[in-house]
Parts: sequence; C-alpha cells; structure tokens
Amino acid sequence: MSEYTDLSHINFPDIASEYNTLDAASADSQRPLLRLRDKITVLIRELREHQRAVDACLIQHIEANGAINISDTESLYVGNTKTTKSTDDQGILMAILEVGNGNLELLTTGSGGMLCSQPWKHGAVRKLIGDERFAALFTTTIDQDLNTGKATRSLKTYDSQLVYKR
Repeated sequence: MSEYTDLSHINFPDIASEYNTLDAASADSQRPLLRLRDKITVLIRELREHQRAVDACLIQHIEANGAINISDTESLYVGNTKTTKSTDDQGILMAILEVGNGNLELLTTGSGGMLCSQPWKHGAVRKLIGDERFAALFTTTIDQDLNTGKATRSLKTYDSQLVYKR
C-alpha cells in the first residue's frame, strides 16, 4: 500500500461553523468568504488526490485478490478506461431518423433522447440502431497513459440491477 498524507487538519464541522458565523451581506465578510472558498477548493483537490491513491490501492488489491463484492448486486472490479466517439455525425443522424421513423423527439437530451455533450449518447444510439450500424458510426478506444503508453486502468463498479441488456 502507498503512504497517505496526514488529513488531521481537515475538519468539516469547522468549515460549516466558519460560514455559518459570517454575515454574508456584510462588506467585512468578503475576505473571510474568499479564504473559506479557497480552503474548500484546496480540500477538494486534496481529497481527489487521496481518492486516486485509494483507487490505485484498490486496483492493486483487486488484481491480487479478485473483485470486491459490495452488496448482493454490486461489486468493484478493474477494467480499462474507454472512450467512445462518433465518427460520422451525419450518418448517425440519418440512422436515428431512419430507425425512429423520423421522430425528432429522439434528438432531445432528455432520458429518451440521443444527444449529450459529445453530442451523442452512444449507449442510447446503439440500442436504437443496433450493433452493426453502431460499429460503422462510432469508434471506441482504450485510453492510454501518456507516460507509459499502457492502457489507463480504473476502478469500475458493477451493479447487476443496472446492467444494460441488449
């Protein structure tokens, strides 16, 4: 296991009491509020670093001992980090409209929609147009570590209640 930084200086009740005792409308509270915000930003950064370190330890543990069962349906396992990107936005749009019989509501970003920031929700599109057309319109790559060139390993959660069924 790796070494951990001392986190004894983190006291979340102290942070809550700091902003609860400030008069937010007072001109005198500007600097204390900014210092408190900076303190929280630093803590979040430190906690993310610790999460990455704990995840690395969990990956090492799982690789040595196997998946960790969290509950009857959920477990932690190690997998490759993947990125799926569209390769033909026009083709995807045509496939969605064709399979969806011209239903433009399929293009909304809601739960039944196909768009997200990438802009396509690749899982929703795959479900609608099928694997063969999906393979022609999207590419999935395994992320690589820039330093080592090896596949980026990450901790994954499996929950059998949330499994995508094709």
